[in-house]
Amino acid sequence: MSIRSLLVVGAALSIVLSWTEAHAQPLTLGGPGAWYFGVEGGWTGIESPQSGPASSPLVGSLSETLDSGYNVGARAGYKWGPLRIEEEFRYQRNAITSITDGVPPKTVSASGTRTAYAVMTNAIYDFNFGWPVTPHIGGGIGAVGQRDEWTVPAGRCDDAWDWEFGYQAIAGVQYNISPFLALDVDYRYLATANPTFVFNGGGAPAPVIGTTFTSGYATHSVLVSLTMYFGGPSGKSPP
Repeated sequence: MSIRSLLVVGAALSIVLSWTEAHAQPLTLGGPGAWYFGVEGGWTGIESPQSGPASSPLVGSLSETLDSGYNVGARAGYKWGPLRIEEEFRYQRNAITSITDGVPPKTVSASGTRTAYAVMTNAIYDFNFGWPVTPHIGGGIGAVGQRDEWTVPAGRCDDAWDWEFGYQAIAGVQYNISPFLALDVDYRYLATANPTFVFNGGGAPAPVIGTTFTSGYATHSVLVSLTMYFGGPSGKSPP
């Protein structure tokens, strides 16, 4: 985990602790609980370039330049008072536009994608101030599987998977459309431990096939989700 990532997580924890101390009364759990299910989707930006060392001296280091992409997913959990505990699956996809590698380094255009499949356990806290929207903050940990594949003019050079530990910070607002339906708008920072990928052939020179390279993964996403509460936050049954 990089120093920057540790700072992000530490800042998020500091915010949570400061809110807890300043708003001790709102943080009291209570009230009826309700199960919920939601679908989500939105924009994902990936910190670019994603770069790291390769195991072959012919490659040296490898750097990928990526565009903004999208995410889609679903989540299910239980809301108890202001606290939500949920399981989330999210798919994220960003296009790879260029690759820089070799000794000396050379940049070529590329066509490919970095995709991620995140399975996260999240804890989210809602702050009810009597506003039309309810702010919330939270965080999550889990596993993130990544696929890195791209083609350069010489041919396909990489098509590999790696699963790594993932963590995210969450902040957003929720608007209750009805007692049983809510709209969330969230910012989520999702990052992982550094994944390692393998050159699997294609247009790569024979000595390069099997070379590993270590990258990074840090993303910023804006999600809109629609959530159905079974029993409703009020504890009543749907009509």
